Amino acid sequence: MPGLMLSTATCLSAADVAQLAGQLCAACHGEGFTGGRVPAIRGGQWRRAQNDAGALQIITQGLPGTEMVGFGGSLSLADRTALVEYIRSPLPAEGKANPKASTPTEDWVHTELHDFKVELIAGGFEIPWSLVFLPDGRILVSERAGHLRLIDQGKVSAPVRDVPRVRYVQDGGLLSIALDPEYATNRWIYLSYADSGKIRETAMTKIVRGRIANGAWTDQQVVWQADQRHYRHSDEHYGCRLLFHDGKLFFSVGDRGDRDRAQDLASPFGKIHRVNPDGSIPSDNPFTGKAGACPSIWTYGHRNPQGFAIDPRDGELWATEHGPMGGDELNHILPGRNYGWPVVTFGREHTGAKISDFTSKAGMENPVVQWTPSIATCPILFTTSDRYPRWQKQLLVGSLSFQELRRVVLEGGRVISQEVLFSRRGRIRDIKTGPDGYLYLAMEKAGPTGEIIRLVPREQ
Repeated sequence: MPGLMLSTATCLSAADVAQLAGQLCAACHGEGFTGGRVPAIRGGQWRRAQNDAGALQIITQGLPGTEMVGFGGSLSLADRTALVEYIRSPLPAEGKANPKASTPTEDWVHTELHDFKVELIAGGFEIPWSLVFLPDGRILVSERAGHLRLIDQGKVSAPVRDVPRVRYVQDGGLLSIALDPEYATNRWIYLSYADSGKIRETAMTKIVRGRIANGAWTDQQVVWQADQRHYRHSDEHYGCRLLFHDGKLFFSVGDRGDRDRAQDLASPFGKIHRVNPDGSIPSDNPFTGKAGACPSIWTYGHRNPQGFAIDPRDGELWATEHGPMGGDELNHILPGRNYGWPVVTFGREHTGAKISDFTSKAGMENPVVQWTPSIATCPILFTTSDRYPRWQKQLLVGSLSFQELRRVVLEGGRVISQEVLFSRRGRIRDIKTGPDGYLYLAMEKAGPTGEIIRLVPREQ
């Protein structure tokens, strides 16, 4: 049926179709199909289909080996047809790739405790995933496409040469960056990325460290790499956030689309891990010496954690993780604990089917808060800067699907309030405090228009 144009007859309004797309599709395809975990397909930029009929078939039957499930049993033909027509419709003007796009700086954002303006530091990035500040004030940024770039007084460098080759598909690519606690003397920089396996089209999360000298990546050492038997024909759920705490490196690995492995201590999938800076195993890890267990495991039962933060009040670790459709989580991370996935969850399959009958179970940790519908929670950071005195020791949470920055107030291990500070400005991939005390955010936008911005509060 080449070239078939589907009937436009549908009972759904344009607003209804946009809402349906937001509920079912935004977590992977981005709001309005303008790009997210997978590239933009709005405007008929089909990736897996040749025409409308092919797109309808994919929406109906799904794509084996991916998270694209079939909606033939849960959506009517009219609804599926309306989705195809919506995807084929032109991109809204604000969603088009524009390398010169910048974030407005003149408007104040009004919130409950602080008003602030958004200032553009640098733009033109392709999915900026992570950022760190070097001691000399430059900002090192990872792009998921496999590039490292330096920002020096607003100027963006050419990509650092000789960075490891990454598998840049769906959730894969160059991910988190961290500096060694002794960076001032040893210059080690840590990277996590999707590494291609020896068997074609397989991949797995990998962590290396190296140095940057004369614009090139040098002195690389492997910090953590799974055995090849753990490399998968999947591009889902690599994790991987890096965080140093008390001289140890914490990192997350998602369930890689093999959800039951999150409960298996012999598998690295669906875990938060802890190693020494050189990759060796700390003797006080909870499963060190346990027969058959991966000794690097710190906690298990996770789906896809992509946010880490240390509470400045007690030094304890917190993490966020993506749920399926609903059930995004904020968790207080304690060694050796089981966080339940997929035995317990508030989320459902993308078809609406149940994943589990349980949202709580003995021996498994409950989330401190869960978000349904999913906000696609990603980075988190506790505020400690005097620039934001009324936000002190509160948690900032960045989201992808709703492009939100949230302020979360925690007391006694409970969430007592939340406020959305802003939304619809871009998918928030990272949040860091700069040496000037301001908050810096890595913002993913359609095309090569990702930005690094900072939030400048109004004088109190």
